[in-house]
Amino acid sequence: MDAVDPSRRREGFREVEGKAVRGARVARQHPCYGRNLIVEIETYRGCPRFVVGGCSFCIEPLYGHPEFREPEGVAREVAALYAEGVDRFRLGRQPDILCYKAIGVGEVEFPRPNLEALERLFRGVRAAAPLLKTLHIDNVNPGTIANHPRESEEALKIIVKYHTPGDVAAMGIESADPRVVRVNNLKVEPEEAMRAIEVVNRVGSERGYSGLPHILPGVNFVYGLMGETRETYEMNLEFMREVLRRGLLVRRVNLRQVMPFPGTRMWEVGDSIIRRHKALFKSHKLRMRVEVDLPMLRRLLPHWTILRDAYVEAYGKGLTYARQPGSYPMLLCCRSKLKLGEYRDFFVVDHGHRSVTVAPYPLDLNSADRRLLESLPGVGRRRAARLMAARPIRGAEGLERALGRELAEALLKVSTLGPS
Repeated sequence: MDAVDPSRRREGFREVEGKAVRGARVARQHPCYGRNLIVEIETYRGCPRFVVGGCSFCIEPLYGHPEFREPEGVAREVAALYAEGVDRFRLGRQPDILCYKAIGVGEVEFPRPNLEALERLFRGVRAAAPLLKTLHIDNVNPGTIANHPRESEEALKIIVKYHTPGDVAAMGIESADPRVVRVNNLKVEPEEAMRAIEVVNRVGSERGYSGLPHILPGVNFVYGLMGETRETYEMNLEFMREVLRRGLLVRRVNLRQVMPFPGTRMWEVGDSIIRRHKALFKSHKLRMRVEVDLPMLRRLLPHWTILRDAYVEAYGKGLTYARQPGSYPMLLCCRSKLKLGEYRDFFVVDHGHRSVTVAPYPLDLNSADRRLLESLPGVGRRRAARLMAARPIRGAEGLERALGRELAEALLKVSTLGPS
């Protein structure tokens, strides 16, 4: 350890390719190995917008001209990890997966997606880990989609061809205030951002076998940027209201306050704007959760939606928590104590601002406890008591007598009538 220089930066991907393969066995030492471990694979470093300086708060342009890994190098690392028992991956660490080996990098602000390179990348990962359980991405620059809508749509189709459902294209929209966009050299104007959200919805909103749509946008807003006023908060909220009005889907809305780093333009500003708008940010966050997140979640995951292969993680506050491993996984809360460390299927019974309440799928109505029955849509305390009094229920007719025909038909799609 004394011989290691912690300040040394690698000279390039060639320096680490062999080490990434030889070091794959380290994954076995991770506490989540064999359970819900998902390994992030780096595809490139640096932001194509370095030619115009990048966003005011971002350090990625400071790396200079982006350096890309070859698809074969990525595939070799995935194959080595797969041989060690890893079967869940995320292609991350890059500012924009659509700009992987893009055409015009270093020449234009928004290079054109390289469809051939993306095909080689994702096909190689799938060939290296043919029975993988998760393959997700991370960031997508909405500016790339706005400037190259046709190529971006084709690139997203390539991702959908090889990935696993439940994926999130995290978009750094950052602000819907045109003044903040200009002062901080952000990626897109509000209407361009809306068009990017529409493109991702067009490609990825179909529901996959996991129960979630194939790929949806995630929207990131940053607060405390130069030029921010009280009106900025209203513009961001109104932007998301418009997303709802247009019938679009978004997997998550991430509200974060800027973290100034040395070398960025925001370093001189620091957290002065954050401190000035502290109370405003707190109230705005609550409004976004109530006015946007909750109705969006109800649209995304209606009652009775089946969610498959969620890992049961922890207990807390009388609930059991589970999540489907992947990019920005949804928190599932079950009102019954389940065995930890197992993968289970669930169905949706209620919605929070950032999570959903679920019940095990299929649910045995003859053995489910009272709290679980009360959580079911349309059941509640009285009908749960009526259901328990009618046990053992032998068939659909008995369930209809206890709950009524409409509710009984809905329940029979997600439940069983086992021996009492």
